[in-house]
Amino acid sequence: MENIYSETDEYLFLFHKQHCNFFEYINKDIETIYHYTSNETIEKILQTSSLRFTNINNLNDECEFTYLFTVLYDRISSYRYKYSKEFCDNLLDVCLNYCNDKYYFIGENIQKDIERQYYISSFSHSNDNLALWTLYTKDKNFIGCNFGIKIDKLQQESILNGPIFSGSVIYSEKEQIKILDELVASWYHYYETISFDEYFKGDIHDALYKYALFFKHPAFEQEHEYRLIYYPADQQGIQNENDKRYIDIRFNLKNAISNVKLSPTQREKNNIEAMEKIFSNYNVLDKVIEISDIPFRI
Repeated sequence: MENIYSETDEYLFLFHKQHCNFFEYINKDIETIYHYTSNETIEKILQTSSLRFTNINNLNDECEFTYLFTVLYDRISSYRYKYSKEFCDNLLDVCLNYCNDKYYFIGENIQKDIERQYYISSFSHSNDNLALWTLYTKDKNFIGCNFGIKIDKLQQESILNGPIFSGSVIYSEKEQIKILDELVASWYHYYETISFDEYFKGDIHDALYKYALFFKHPAFEQEHEYRLIYYPADQQGIQNENDKRYIDIRFNLKNAISNVKLSPTQREKNNIEAMEKIFSNYNVLDKVIEISDIPFRI
């Protein structure tokens, strides 16, 4: 097939190989992920066998997606000692297309483009996380829980017009800088052998997209997030509720769910029995239901 993006196939293969290595890295040693929710929501999840993917612009991180570009922006001053002015200026231009120094989206079309493209379902590596439990411990009558999902057993059942990819979020600025420095060094090698035209600049821009989805500000590190990301080719299945876009995607959750854990405030026997009933109502049997080990008091 003719390459319509660039006359140089070799460096495009490099982008592909780098993406493959990155996704292998952010999925290393990940077997089970945990979704924190309420008894009401988990019942809806079991009833529909669906996970909700929320539009990237409706998440709680104000610098979602743009954060990588601010880190890269800050690195450009050091790159100018090693790389050409033209190369660094083009990297700077890519950064400024997405954010200013306060992490916000800028430009009229950027926000619309991101809204169209990325939908996220959030999980955690941590199965007993006080920071996440606090969302579900404000009321003794409100049963918070999490359920574990075995990654290797999770299979989508919905017919989708786009791919789902996943991985752990990277919070360490040191780690983020190391990844960006290695990428930029390899890209400069190709810059020296081909002209830095709009195609090359566009390819770098597109390559950074997927990395940006897994870079977050260190302030969110306590979430230990693992995310599933849906990249729709069109608007099919996308819903809008109170100006929040989302899509529910069906999975084989009965087989993939490994266990359930109730929040620290739900220690009474009747809470466990209530959760057992929810699972039995949807024929999801033989799941271990546990209580959090955190000694939390309301």
